[in-house]
Amino acid sequence: MGAVRTNFYKLGETAVAGELDTLLGMVVEFDDCNYSANPATRKLNSGRRIKAMWIKNDSGSTLNVGECLTWKSGYAGTRVGGVTGSAGTGVGAVDPYVGSAGVADGKNFWMIIEGPGKARSAGSISANAILIPAATGEVTTVTNDAPGSLSACGRCVVAATGADESIDVLWKFPGY
Repeated sequence: MGAVRTNFYKLGETAVAGELDTLLGMVVEFDDCNYSANPATRKLNSGRRIKAMWIKNDSGSTLNVGECLTWKSGYAGTRVGGVTGSAGTGVGAVDPYVGSAGVADGKNFWMIIEGPGKARSAGSISANAILIPAATGEVTTVTNDAPGSLSACGRCVVAATGADESIDVLWKFPGY
């Protein structure tokens, strides 16, 4: 029988530096539901699960909802050092429920590594397109023969008509 893990923080919550640092790197699964809704009336969005890792933002700046992230050098599995560059290998995305304030530098948060989430588009993207990281943590489309296709990190659920749109995605990061 496996160990029972308690999630001290739900999706959308962050912790100050030093709080629960011993849990950095812990991977848990959450139901796919709207964590910004009242818990008494919260309903499932789908039957899928959201896999997330407890991580520290050590980037020197605020991270925003849906940005693709990369490890901090020397801290793989516990700290992120910023957003993934164009066609880089992403390791996860910022929790879609942290809100417009994002995740301040030094705070711990849930990084989404698999399942339903949000992303920011770098341009128009068709529904069901395979995604790779673009510049500044956004996502763009890829074809199997394009540079960066090995960095595929998810699939677009709802099409984007232009840049900087928040889109629904199914994440599956290869680099975590």
